Amino acid sequence: SSLRAYRDQVLRKTEKGRFYINAYYGNAGEISRILASDSVLRNRLVKLIYTCLPEIKSQLQGRSVNLSDKQKAEILIFLNRLKEHASFPLHRGIEKVVEDISSGKVFQ
Repeated sequence: SSLRAYRDQVLRKTEKGRFYINAYYGNAGEISRILASDSVLRNRLVKLIYTCLPEIKSQLQGRSVNLSDKQKAEILIFLNRLKEHASFPLHRGIEKVVEDISSGKVFQ
């Protein structure tokens, strides 16, 4: 899938990307439980994946990626809603991702 390829071919190549991978897998069980219990949040995530898939595929092809302000806003809404249900460790990890998105440092 494109998401696995993105993880392996893009994220693993940078320190920040490896941080995101480790943060996700370290909290995957909790994230899965939250998504299983909140259909609105789960549906928002599915929509986000589909709307960001063209950018993911472009980056896999070596192109520069710029998320639109609307995409960033939707991602931040999702993350902040996820944070409401999160344990302290997951909450801290989400805050780091939110900070990176807000400052434009996601891909640096």
